[in-house]
This record gives sequence, C-alpha cells and structure tokens, in this order.
Amino acid sequence: MSIGYIYDKEKKILIINLEGEVSFKEVDLLYKDIMSSDEFPPDIRSIWFFNKVDFSSVDKKYMENIFEIRKNYPARGNARAAFVAEGDLAFGVTRMYEALSSFELPQNIRIFREYSMAERWLLAED
Repeated sequence: MSIGYIYDKEKKILIINLEGEVSFKEVDLLYKDIMSSDEFPPDIRSIWFFNKVDFSSVDKKYMENIFEIRKNYPARGNARAAFVAEGDLAFGVTRMYEALSSFELPQNIRIFREYSMAERWLLAED
C-alpha cells in the first residue's frame, strides 16, 4: 500500500505518508478509514507527506478524480491540511492541487517544504 497514517494523540493531528503511485482506490480507502475512526473526528487536522510520491501520471484529470473522491466524504468538512513537499516537482504539483481544489472543495490547504513549518501552521489555530 502506498498510503499509511498515524494519529498523534498529543497534538491531535493525523500524519499521512504517501509513496509511489497513489491509486484512486487507496485514496478512497484512506477517507473511509478517516470517517470510521473512533480515535479522531472526520475533520481531523492532517499533515500529508508527498516527498516519495511518483507524480509521473498525475495530471489535471487525475486531480479531478481525487476531487470527486473527496466530495464523497462531506463530513471531512473544511479540514485543515498541510502538505509537505520538499522537491520542486512535488511542490509544484501540490501547489497546483491547492489552486484547483479551492474551486471544488471546502478545505483549507497550505503547501510547505518543511515539516516544522507545516506543523506550526496546522497547530496555530489552537
């Protein structure tokens, strides 16, 4: 599986790691897991790591499919999500996702190159 996550109970954030080619089925299963968790609410704040993702097949149509999957989980609401993308390609693709998703989804996303900055932003509302 190319998606895994852990819940940081102390900070109350979900840390999601993605690797390789991420399939639509895996994204859908991730959202199902988030929605059905007894440990955290569906709109849990999250940090997504994109540093090991294979972006070779990611295009606008791929992103549109991801948006459609996300729309199936309205309980996720306006969840805050910090994307960590250290490399230039990962950073560029996630910035494109951020821009395009703003027209499609009720979520609050920011893109960072460093984990510490992402975590600081994510926890700043407390």
